[in-house]
Amino acid sequence: MPEIQSPFFTRNYRLILLLSWLVIFAIRFAWPADMEYKADEKLMVSMANTSIETGELPAIGMKSGIGLENAGFSAWPFVLFAWISNNPLHMAMMVMVLNFLALLLMAHCANLAEKDSYTYKMGVLLAGVNLMAVLFSRKIWAQDLLPVFTSCIWYFYLKRNSFLLVIFTGIFFALAGQLHLSGFFYAAGFFLSAIIFKKYSWKQIGLMLLGFAIGLIPALLWIKDLLLHTTSSDASLSNIIKFEYFLHLLIDPLGINAAYSLGSDVWPFSKMAFFLPVILTAVIGFVFLFALIKACLRIIRNKNYTINKYSEFVFYAAAFILFPGILLTLSGSPVRSHYLIGATPFVHIALVKLIYPLGKKYIWLFWISQAVFTICFLYFIHTGGIISGDYGLPYSRQAP
Repeated sequence: MPEIQSPFFTRNYRLILLLSWLVIFAIRFAWPADMEYKADEKLMVSMANTSIETGELPAIGMKSGIGLENAGFSAWPFVLFAWISNNPLHMAMMVMVLNFLALLLMAHCANLAEKDSYTYKMGVLLAGVNLMAVLFSRKIWAQDLLPVFTSCIWYFYLKRNSFLLVIFTGIFFALAGQLHLSGFFYAAGFFLSAIIFKKYSWKQIGLMLLGFAIGLIPALLWIKDLLLHTTSSDASLSNIIKFEYFLHLLIDPLGINAAYSLGSDVWPFSKMAFFLPVILTAVIGFVFLFALIKACLRIIRNKNYTINKYSEFVFYAAAFILFPGILLTLSGSPVRSHYLIGATPFVHIALVKLIYPLGKKYIWLFWISQAVFTICFLYFIHTGGIISGDYGLPYSRQAP
């Protein structure tokens, strides 16, 4: 894909990049005390504190959204956080710090991209300000730590000539699955893609599976519990035809799904600052639809259009987006928005690649619109009343 030059962005690229990261830093750490703090977060804090008191790591974690318990490892990072400070605000800030560090590692991986590095860099920047990505970097939730594992796995993949890092790829995927069940689906998607696209030798595949087996050692008691106890789940055939994963894939990367958190309060939010969120939604929707229509026309007009299976991003899309989505859908499990956390930043890179043919100005317009929309959301939470939706009453306004 040839670079589309823009004199303004070319001359001021480093300055703009620095300012962009300052904006991301400000957004990611804005008003941390306004974090979500409901039943799940309180239970995780309680589990961590209990573990500190007893001196024993939990073997079984919290119940997942589909009815199955997560592995005990899902609580272990928070036990470490509670050992450092059992203040819920401090624990949430540790999640924020780790997510920001994960973004920096993703940016480093984007710099290592041999081709289309610009779209990779912009995809990471977009992930930095995307509303859902920001929401899922501020909670005392196990799945909020998935980007830490995704970023490391991406780096391990780029350095896959090291047999040791190939083993660590398997270990980190096993741990990601224990952190949140969706991690196992991303592991399966990656393994399938690694074989289909021949990114690893069979010896490396074996080493990766060895690493996966090593990574499952902390889960032995959890696996035993799953085998010995009958546990019901919310999986059903009807969920397969809902295609929830792909609906979230279409909506969430756009960064305008405020209704997810606000519920009926999305209307007061929409009216703030002279309907600024509505205007931003229109801009984001216009850029996305314009890019989508242009891409479809380009494919229709080019009868010989084929997907380059040797493209690095085709591998990423298959490994972190398509195959996990298909497997999650076929599992019959209800798919929530947070099941896409493991696809960060590849869903955002895909969005940038879609917009790229329009020119860099449109990419930056899209990025600025998402950043301002997220700022509006955080400001609304900071200054608003009781939220009727999923967000609930912010921690800062709860009685001690």
